[in-house]
Amino acid sequence: MDGEGARGVAPLVPGGQLATLEVDGTEGALAEMLGNGLQGLQVRDLARVRVPSSVVFGQHDSSVPVASGRRIARVLHAPITIIPGSGHLSQITHPAAVAAVIARAAG
Repeated sequence: MDGEGARGVAPLVPGGQLATLEVDGTEGALAEMLGNGLQGLQVRDLARVRVPSSVVFGQHDSSVPVASGRRIARVLHAPITIIPGSGHLSQITHPAAVAAVIARAAG
């Protein structure tokens, strides 16, 4: 990914941490792609979910705004946990924090 407009693109950085992937235009492209729902699922469809749910977002997610996570949490009537210092791939960069959220949600 050497293309113009790419910033901070690196699969791994020293120490084994995943670098934040930031590519100009990503957020707009995702918004356009998701405008009609993801694989047939629309936000209004989430209101029909009747199982306990939890939403987890990275504090610095540059792919999907945290505001989107808050909206989904409201629709699901679910708590949202923001993982401090993490980005879009919290399950990779902060696995213990994500696992703790899952453990709490599972009871």
